[in-house]
Amino acid sequence: MTNNATYHREHFFVQEELDLIKKSVLENIESSQSKNMIELKNIDPIYEKLQLFFKEELGKEVEFLNSFIFFASSTTMDSRMKSSNMGWHTDGTCSLVDGDCYNVWIPIYNDSESTGLEIVSEGKNPELYTQFGDPTEIPVIYSRENSKEIYHFFGNSIPEDTDLIIVKVASGLVLPLAKKNLSIDKYENPTPGDIVIFKQSELHRGFHDGGIRIQLSLKFRLKNAEINQKSTNQFYKLFETVTFGEKSFNDYQRFLEFIHPKEKLSKHGSLENEAITSLLSISM
Repeated sequence: MTNNATYHREHFFVQEELDLIKKSVLENIESSQSKNMIELKNIDPIYEKLQLFFKEELGKEVEFLNSFIFFASSTTMDSRMKSSNMGWHTDGTCSLVDGDCYNVWIPIYNDSESTGLEIVSEGKNPELYTQFGDPTEIPVIYSRENSKEIYHFFGNSIPEDTDLIIVKVASGLVLPLAKKNLSIDKYENPTPGDIVIFKQSELHRGFHDGGIRIQLSLKFRLKNAEINQKSTNQFYKLFETVTFGEKSFNDYQRFLEFIHPKEKLSKHGSLENEAITSLLSISM
């Protein structure tokens, strides 16, 4: 695997390790008060196994950042597919760090026959990412299917076969993309314990049709990565103003939690967590 490739391995975690992950989810999901976020405790062997992979396969030493849990069903995925970007995005964490950030995608429950992940990897689309500009700037993405007014606005300034428009406001980038010109990795119908690892700054989206998929996303950053001090990290200047002395990445994360609290758990989110608890309990 090269530094710009996605990595996929089936059954990366054995059953004992998968049970350890599920146990941590069950013990900690009730204390999660923010949408999709979960603090997983007592899974050090899981982090260590992943860190060893990064070191041996990528030659990178990484540190764990945070974790998220997602409940994919026809209902929850419908709103994403109807959004302006049809689910295509990059991860916001990459705007915080001056260096590569990685996403470890881990399904821990799946009874769907049509579910998975699509990634436009840097390794297979080098020309795209040459044009993509600063990876710390989060793009706004418009799909042809769900953003007809935007496409009408751009009119003849974009090619007729444009499927996605990538907009980066700070840098003034408008990048039209045709899917036929992209190499898209598709990981379909995963088994619990499989993993996919990719850069958070790469375009990706989940897809789903029928059944249930429960999946974790574990975020990692390079061990010696610095805080991104560019304008793409919109809260750094304020952090610099109100803090004194050495400014560590962990200090910055705590500052963000204070100044920019996460979206609180809704009734719908609480119901998702109850479903996650029920399904994982049965599957162990």
